Amino acid sequence: MNIIKYNSFNRPNKGIDYYLKSYYFSKMPYTASELLDKGVPSKDIINAVKEAIRVMVLLDVDTEKHVSKFYSQYKGLLFKDCKLSELAYALVLLNLNNETMYAANIQLTIAEYFLKEYDMRKF
Repeated sequence: MNIIKYNSFNRPNKGIDYYLKSYYFSKMPYTASELLDKGVPSKDIINAVKEAIRVMVLLDVDTEKHVSKFYSQYKGLLFKDCKLSELAYALVLLNLNNETMYAANIQLTIAEYFLKEYDMRKF
């Protein structure tokens, strides 16, 4: 008797995959490169994006809905950039190295807003 092994995973149609990626991409209003204009070094942006992705993966948040890599141009240079959802952008801002004035200000503003809205004893 021969045993036939069936693959129970059905791969969805590629057209649907392309549509969903395009849809998620359209819902990502921010780019990581925007932070370059704020004076944040590219190395810090890269590390903050990696940390934001790590947080989302750890918490089982679908990163495809929040981060999408693409090629962009900045001051005549072509480089890899990321489109970011509001959630991903907020996580990137929280994970920036606070050695720049912009990053320190953003982190302080987010902390102050959070403290006004939420009771820290609940966490």
